[in-house]
Amino acid sequence: MPSPRPQPLPRSTQGTHYVVTAVTYGRVPWLRDPLYARIARHEIETCERQGWLRSEAWVLMPDRVHWLFELRVPMLGQVVQTFKSQTARAIRGHARGAGSIWQAGYMDRRLRP
Repeated sequence: MPSPRPQPLPRSTQGTHYVVTAVTYGRVPWLRDPLYARIARHEIETCERQGWLRSEAWVLMPDRVHWLFELRVPMLGQVVQTFKSQTARAIRGHARGAGSIWQAGYMDRRLRP
């Protein structure tokens, strides 16, 4: 019996709701600091202003962010990468000597209608 062929990874779909979780590197509680939490909130709002998504809800935990949104562009990975990159750059600008801020990757779940 032949082995099953690997299934291609699902592509992100514009107009679909996603729940995304991004975790800090080593679970360091960066977002416990009010300044760094404001930076993350600002970057969430920037993604909205860019027209990439429409946030439904989000919560910042000390070591992660959970974010529910409707994707308005077909590039989920690029949106999350930009959020994490911009947030990390801004936090490192304040926390001199800080290394990695976010773990590589993220978890996402596409919601059904």
